[in-house]
Amino acid sequence: ALDLIEEALKGTEDRALLLSARGAVFKHMGHYQNAIQAYTEAIELTRMDAESFHGRAGSYMALEKFTDAIPDLKRTVQLQPEKLDILKELSEANRAAGDFNLAADVLEEYLVYYPEQAEAHYLHGQILYESGKYLKALASFNQCLELETNDPRFYAARGKTYLATSTYQYALNDFGMALDLEPKNHEVWFQRGMAKWFSSDRDGSIADWERATRYGSEKAAEKLMELSIRQ
Repeated sequence: ALDLIEEALKGTEDRALLLSARGAVFKHMGHYQNAIQAYTEAIELTRMDAESFHGRAGSYMALEKFTDAIPDLKRTVQLQPEKLDILKELSEANRAAGDFNLAADVLEEYLVYYPEQAEAHYLHGQILYESGKYLKALASFNQCLELETNDPRFYAARGKTYLATSTYQYALNDFGMALDLEPKNHEVWFQRGMAKWFSSDRDGSIADWERATRYGSEKAAEKLMELSIRQ
């Protein structure tokens, strides 16, 4: 594909389109820096090609250059406002860049159009949780579970949020539901152990941390080691 593009670039075909295609090939190959260079050359020729901006944003995201990806995603939204899924990518870029408020605002804009998409509510809740807005996060996770009751991630996320608000019994209930659906999730076993520990159920927390350790949790193993040292 690259050979064909290079050959075509010697002719009179649309150079911006070919450079954008070159970027897409490099991006597909995982050569993100080369992709960025090709997309940039295409953008220098025309700022009206949404695919070039979107492709360059994706390449920046792959390199964890989230701040660089944000303006390209905004430009993509300007050029293709009908492609609302790009709002989710823009939200994720802001979240990764540490701007939780803007990430939440963008996702809320997306949810205006897709209020019944449980996955979007889940992402919204995660952003709110990470920014310390636990009550708002609980509202998002509640919405998830109104829409979809068989996804263990939603129970685990709400349980973790209840744990952060010291509402331990509710946390234990949600962790139990999550484990019913996904019994080998070591992170949930660890979190349930924490909820039991703060509920003064020492034996129960140790049992959960032992189970979490068997399923691969390093954090649970460290907790058990700390306890053995104290004893």
